[in-house]
Amino acid sequence: MTYVFYDGQFLPADQPCLTLNHRGFLFGDGVFTTMAVQNGLLEGYHCHIQRLIKQCDKLNIKMPELSMSWISQLIELNQASGGRWRLKMIVTVENACNLALPDREGKWALLLEPVALTNKPLKVITYHKPINHALSCFKTLSYLERLYLKQYAIDLNVDDVLVTHNGHIVEGAFSSLFWVMDETIFAPHNHFALPSTTLNHIVNAAN
Repeated sequence: MTYVFYDGQFLPADQPCLTLNHRGFLFGDGVFTTMAVQNGLLEGYHCHIQRLIKQCDKLNIKMPELSMSWISQLIELNQASGGRWRLKMIVTVENACNLALPDREGKWALLLEPVALTNKPLKVITYHKPINHALSCFKTLSYLERLYLKQYAIDLNVDDVLVTHNGHIVEGAFSSLFWVMDETIFAPHNHFALPSTTLNHIVNAAN
């Protein structure tokens, strides 16, 4: 059985835990980050948490306290102490009817799933415009545009799209990218793109 964590409780993944007037469901009100878990150990934890703190602050969400024991217990419950897994950490907001973004109390949702790694070459295609809106550089729960782009790629029998802005590559539908030429690392620099903790780590390690 797969388990998730929501608001202080460990629950079976198939057990409903959100009401229909939940702001995360109605408006995509919330932010998240996704980090790798390798053999039970978190990768890049502090960078991911710092980004969550900044984005919660920008959106007036009071980030709740987090106990590392919750993550450890979730790993144990899902028998995830070996291999590679993906931990999705969500700060979302429950029932508040205000059609704006006043100060709000956040709640934790934690999800864990295995990752199947592959080294196969990917087929990609460019898309003529970036994901461009007021919160395009935030990892909010509203991801419909990125799902649309992924389906666009699938319909064209490729693995991903590379969105562009003014003729320059920005990012993939769900991924950041970089390339190496003459022992130099190059990466897109565009304020539309989601900030990538992994990409920042790679660039900083190379400098």
